[in-house]
Parts: sequence; C-alpha cells; structure tokens
Amino acid sequence: MSSQAETFHQTHPLEESVVREFLEKKLGVKPLSVTSPPEIWAAYHKIYVATFEHQGDLFLRVSKPAIPEWKTRNEVACITWVRKHIPTCPAPDVVAWSATTDELGYEYVLLRRLPGRDLGAIYLDLTEDDMTHVIRQVADMCIAMAKLPFDKIGGLTMSDTGVIEPGPVIEETSYEMDHFLQFWNDEVRFEQLQLGGPFDTITEYFIARLQRDLFVLAAHPRCAGLRHTLDPLIRELVDSLSHNSVVQKHLDGKPLVMAHQDLHLGNLLWDHHLTGVLDWEFSGITPIDQWIRRNTFQGFSQDINDRAVIWKKQLAEEIRAKDPHISDMLHMAPIKDKLLTLISLSYWIVHCTVTDTQSDDRKAWLQRFINTLADYKAIVQALE
Repeated sequence: MSSQAETFHQTHPLEESVVREFLEKKLGVKPLSVTSPPEIWAAYHKIYVATFEHQGDLFLRVSKPAIPEWKTRNEVACITWVRKHIPTCPAPDVVAWSATTDELGYEYVLLRRLPGRDLGAIYLDLTEDDMTHVIRQVADMCIAMAKLPFDKIGGLTMSDTGVIEPGPVIEETSYEMDHFLQFWNDEVRFEQLQLGGPFDTITEYFIARLQRDLFVLAAHPRCAGLRHTLDPLIRELVDSLSHNSVVQKHLDGKPLVMAHQDLHLGNLLWDHHLTGVLDWEFSGITPIDQWIRRNTFQGFSQDINDRAVIWKKQLAEEIRAKDPHISDMLHMAPIKDKLLTLISLSYWIVHCTVTDTQSDDRKAWLQRFINTLADYKAIVQALE
C-alpha cells in the first residue's frame, strides 16, 4: 500500500463547512454537526460524520483518487448487491454516491451509519462465546454467497441507472494514480497498468496478472535487470497456464462467488452481535476457494493475528457443520496455492523494483519465485 493511501485520511481534502453545505443541498436537511474524528478512518478515504436531528448519523466517505471511477462504482455495486441478496450480511445503506468529481471535487459514497464498534478496537472485551457468534454469522454469509454464483471473475459495476453487472478487477494490487504519476512517463497510459476484466476463468485472471508484470518489466527502465532473470520465468508460467489443459482443469472448476476479500476485525462491527461489515471497495467475484483470505479476522497486533489463525479454523469448521458441500468447495488444490504464491511474488518483485524499495527482500523473493516455480512444475508433471 502506498504512503499516500496510508495518510489520505490524515489530510483535510474538504473543509467541514463545505461538507455541511453539500449535505444540506443534497438531502434538503441541514446537519446539526459535521466532524472528522481521527479514530474513524479508512486507508483510502477521508470520513466525515454528519449528525442529523431525526435520521441518525451519516458517513461521507470522500475517496482518495486511487483508481478513478471504477473503485467507487465497485464499492457501491457490491454493497447494493449484498444488501439485496445476502440478508445475513449487515452491509451499510448507500444514501448517495458519485463516481465523478463534479459535485465535491472528489468521488464519494454517503452511507447510513451502522451501530456497534469495530472488533479490532474491542476484541479484548469479547468472550469466547462472542467470537463464536461472530464466526457463525460470517459462516452464514459465506454459505449464502456460495449459493448465488456468477459467471465471471472481477469486480462489480453499477451504472448511473442502477444496473449491476460484473466489471473490472479492483484489488489492492491495482496500480494507483499516485504511483502512476510518480513513477511513469507520458509514454505509458494509466489504463495499461490496470488488469481490466471481468474474466471468464481464474486461469484468464492469472494470465492477465502475469502479462501486466511482463508489460511493466518491458516498459519501465528500472526493470532492465530483471528482463533476463524474472521475465523468462514469467513467460514460462504464462505458457503453462495458456496451453496446459490439465492445469486449466484443476484451476477452473470452482464456483465464482461474491467475496468481501478484506474481513479483518476493523471492518466488522459488534454490538452483542455482528452489526456491520464495512469497506467494500476491493470486494468482488472470486472462486469460492479464495473466499477465506489470509487476512480474515486479522487486526493491528500480532496477538490478534495469532488468534486469527484459530478463528479461521473455527470458521472452516462452522461452514462444514452447516453445509458440507460448500465446505468441500472451499478446499484449494495445491497447484493453485503455488500459483497464488508465484503471482504474488511476481507482482511485488516488479512493483518494488519500479519504486526502488525493499532491495534485500526482492532478492529473496526472486529466489523464492524460482523455488516455487520448480514446485509448481513438479505438481504439473505429477498431474499429467
């Protein structure tokens, strides 16, 4: 995540008087107050809390210009779809939104505030029974989403008339506008660094990820040293994915379902039960075996992350108890696990080479890529 993404919430993109005037004009009701409490924040947004006399609080999420238009459309579309189809998931109500900068100078989403406090702040006060209740609610969400499959991989997009359909991939490994402006010249367009989509299969998505890395390797001068090391290895992997039907068969058989993809404790609200699931900007359609992510139930301390390992096991057990068939679909084949590692390593090696960061780590990552590629090829050979 870029430093700008980490600090945008600490800036003041809009004066509170501007927000107050905007809300009064938008809603026809004057807010009693508008504040931006530092404890209420999100990495990609500045959040303003508006209090009204009769309709409760609203959150105005002013968006960092990271992935113009598409990230906001994805967030709104995912929330709207979930509220319509997954009643077990307490997503916030969207009051208004804009994927343009015409109204405020920034894209925004206006949400009705949900009750509760984020679990990351209060987890020490929770009992084992409380956390079991959270896990059961999340299991219900997973099962409900698994029963409504899509036919594409990607994000969701919403038209100005409210039509929701699969759209481009929006994820935290997307290249953002601040990165583009800082590290690229006029010969490369921002759109060339985006994955696009939606994709028909996970194989197509994997190939798109790797082809983007190849594009960056060829286009950015800082990557010259990798063109004789990493580049041919990526091409070998792309060739395997493109032409090996055995590999495709083992990758593409899972149902494609909606997934939040960022269910850390800070995005879960609690008030004697799970009252809110927040931050849907990087949600989207994914194979079901990727529904439980590495960061599920994680937080901002090692203690929480250690507990998250146990909680994720409990989540998997709860899903198995409720629906063994869906539980079976959550199992990830070893070949896919290796591919996810390879694609992650490829991205971070290339990305950090462009930004000239983590030099020592990049050397270790390249060796790990080589070793994991050998493991991948051994699995492929065993399957053939």
